[in-house]
Amino acid sequence: MSLGEPNNGHWYSGMENFINRPTPTQLKDKDLLKKILLADTTKFMVIHRNADKRQRLEVLYNENRIKWVSRKYLNDQLHLPINDTEQTTGGGLVLLIGSGNNNNNDNNDNNNEAWYLAVESTKTIKEGLVANDKFISGRELNNYAFDQSEVASCGFVMALMKWHQGAKFSGKSGKPTKSIQGGSRREAPGRGDRLYPRVDPAVIMAVLSPDNDKCLLGQYAGGSFFTCLAGFVEQGESVEEACRRETMEESGIRVGKVLLHSTQPWPIGRAGACELMIGCMAHAISTDINVDTDEIGDAKWFTRDQVKQMIERTDAGNAKPSKELPLIPGKNAMAYHLLRCFAEGFTFNNFKL
Repeated sequence: MSLGEPNNGHWYSGMENFINRPTPTQLKDKDLLKKILLADTTKFMVIHRNADKRQRLEVLYNENRIKWVSRKYLNDQLHLPINDTEQTTGGGLVLLIGSGNNNNNDNNDNNNEAWYLAVESTKTIKEGLVANDKFISGRELNNYAFDQSEVASCGFVMALMKWHQGAKFSGKSGKPTKSIQGGSRREAPGRGDRLYPRVDPAVIMAVLSPDNDKCLLGQYAGGSFFTCLAGFVEQGESVEEACRRETMEESGIRVGKVLLHSTQPWPIGRAGACELMIGCMAHAISTDINVDTDEIGDAKWFTRDQVKQMIERTDAGNAKPSKELPLIPGKNAMAYHLLRCFAEGFTFNNFKL
């Protein structure tokens, strides 16, 4: 429980409502992994690389759901055979997601527990698709009516696959690495030369004015909306220090007290890594804005009433931006929930720190 976590959790969280992550013992059990791979009830999430220059990862989707398929379907329809617990015959990754009820299966047996894996095609899949099949990117998940737990599982898979892409060689020895233990880590030849998936912590904060009546929002270069200021936590830095530093760097505003609001996994970070957004409420001790244009395009103070109206317009889905009421991020973003916390009356007067 935190200050402002939504009742159903943030977007990209909640995978545990659908799938139980494998335990360390299960990940090390090679016989279990082979058994899972061969089981008729095992279901696969299919990921391929788009044919464009960016080679972005996309997931197979059908009728507002991620399409989970059987091993037979992979082999017969998509021509994506698997003969190893770590990769396809074409060299694509095989990742163990976890276990859960098989109510997403395409058979009539809804009582058995099923294992869920993700399989990567190193080539764009064009053949074997049926009506309404399509591949969509991680960012497009925000535009479709997905079940949140499925979005979380897909975000987890895409983030892990991106990490694998950038971890093919050991930074310690320079030797090539291979995927092991269901894709949960990579290993290079030699003792103790293992790589583990990274998560990049980033702070995002709703900065309240000294009188608690206004909130500071910034517009990043090329952006169409105003949002909360944000940035990565640096080495040797606490979350509170990161909030103060980023606010000062981007807007010239000095911050005093900082409170944790909630956290949100963000597996589709623009930096190409899996980010952990650490949402905070911050209390300013100055008001004069001095924007660093190398960091952001603009920054302004907005009243509580203005923020309320921006949220109402966003919720209604018919927001028409103006200078006084610009666009703000939607419900899938941490910034929306920080702004709602402010709009609903949060002040630092209620907390003695």
